[in-house]
Amino acid sequence: MTRVTRRAALTSLTGVLIAGATAVTIGQAAAQAGGPRARSGPVRGHAAAVTAGQQAGVRRYWTPSRMEHARPLHPGPAQGTSRVTAAGRPRRAWLSAPLTAPLTVPLTVPPRTPLIGSAAVAPRTPLTPRRARLAAAANGALWSRGGAVARTTGKVFFTLGSHDYVCSGSTVASAGSDVVVTAAHCVKDGTGAWTTNWTFVPGYTNGKDPYGSYTARQFYVASQWSTRGDNNYDVAFVALNPAVLGGTTVTAGQEVGGQGIEFGAQPAREVAFGYPADPPYSGGQLAYCSGKVSPDPYGGTTDTGLNCPMTAGSSGGPWLSSFNRAAGTGIISSVSSFKYSTDNAILYGPGLGSTAQALYRAAARG
Repeated sequence: MTRVTRRAALTSLTGVLIAGATAVTIGQAAAQAGGPRARSGPVRGHAAAVTAGQQAGVRRYWTPSRMEHARPLHPGPAQGTSRVTAAGRPRRAWLSAPLTAPLTVPLTVPPRTPLIGSAAVAPRTPLTPRRARLAAAANGALWSRGGAVARTTGKVFFTLGSHDYVCSGSTVASAGSDVVVTAAHCVKDGTGAWTTNWTFVPGYTNGKDPYGSYTARQFYVASQWSTRGDNNYDVAFVALNPAVLGGTTVTAGQEVGGQGIEFGAQPAREVAFGYPADPPYSGGQLAYCSGKVSPDPYGGTTDTGLNCPMTAGSSGGPWLSSFNRAAGTGIISSVSSFKYSTDNAILYGPGLGSTAQALYRAAARG
């Protein structure tokens, strides 16, 4: 099991890679892994906006209107309908179905997006503040506590084919302070095309980009995703370009910090964050779920499931273990990936194993 821990101020970041009993800095780990040009077999890389002209083109593309009208990625002819499970298992969908069951805790959403079903159900007995927080978390409440997670989690905008889409992602501790983790389907359409016009907006809130917008320099996905669309490997790491804020060139990690990340772990509890955009959500605010995780009951994947009503748009959002609510910090151990078409209650995320670690190392060097 390997863990990268985070010690990040607003403009400084230090990461530590722990392997067995040996601890080295992330920069040292990258050098020991083969230098900046090394590439391992499981990794599939793809250049995004590399030149200054390409980066400027992406920034020009994302006008406020385009961002407002970008929609969650739903399965369709070009996005995964051919990927079906074995006989007897329901089809997996990338968080595509809107919530249909009544909410047990009211959500604060813009008036233009009505809640579906009952907005609240009165409890039989009074809830303590702690139990109330847990109940809200289990039902996809909006995150209002601030902290690091409100900065490090962001909204992802990209183009696939002729349409503009949204996902979620998180900055990750790295030597270059320029790495984001998201779902692979938010970067590449399985065996199909890579995305274009990809940009990450940390701390996105109702159309505002308080910490700037960061274009993608290089994508990294697993070969198992690129060649087979394997949901067990629905995770991607993206090396970002810096942005100019207030006349100063900064990386995303320098501006917002980066959450820690752990490979090979199987936490019993997770807190998932993201920007759900299908009703009853609007996609404008950060939401979260919290609870115990359990194995995929259908056996279609090795993913774990979390009771969570977050809808499409939250794909790629981080799952944090050892989460500190006061500080908003934790350890990334998965990302939101899919729901089964017959079960809208459970959100699934892939484990981060040795292949994900190889992707991370490639992005940290890239």
